[in-house]
Amino acid sequence: LVLSETARAKAWLLEGRPLVAELPWSLGRNLDLIVQGGIAICEKIEAMGGEVLRARPRVGKLDQFALLARTWWRWLGGSQPHFANSAMSSGHAPTTVTAAMSEVLR
Repeated sequence: LVLSETARAKAWLLEGRPLVAELPWSLGRNLDLIVQGGIAICEKIEAMGGEVLRARPRVGKLDQFALLARTWWRWLGGSQPHFANSAMSSGHAPTTVTAAMSEVLR
């Protein structure tokens, strides 16, 4: 159950991630970091085999630094990140979750 819910949460994070590029710089940068952190936690849970009751999944200091560095690297110079494999950049219609999130952010 934990692994299936983790996979579902990770899929939603990845699906909504292209919206980051649609936001103003300051908000998008922060949301990008939140999304990356959520994905990192999902990957930690997957690596633990879903055994979250035995040990708490943690994003360590080195992981945190890597997340921050990637976020700042993507947003340096005021350019927003490009998500080559995303529905928004490929010209396809957004999925229902993406469309719903887009409506909320308008």
